[in-house]
Amino acid sequence: MKRALGGKTTETVKEYSSEGKDGVEKLVKRKVSTKYNPPDVAAVKALFACDGRGIEDMTDVELIEERERLLQEIQRGNLFK
Repeated sequence: MKRALGGKTTETVKEYSSEGKDGVEKLVKRKVSTKYNPPDVAAVKALFACDGRGIEDMTDVELIEERERLLQEIQRGNLFK
């Protein structure tokens, strides 16, 4: 659902340095960046393809067809982007 909708993520990078003889670490630099992740078309398609039925409600033929569809998506690299 999150991939289908897209959104913003925040990432914080901190850099520390040792100071003095006792080696106490001190925060030297802190960078906070926000990234925008656009909606993923494959995830949107998957949401629209869901009709609310679980695998226990599918016939053997439907299960085989779904298996083949998922294998094709994996081979194309579209399923886990």
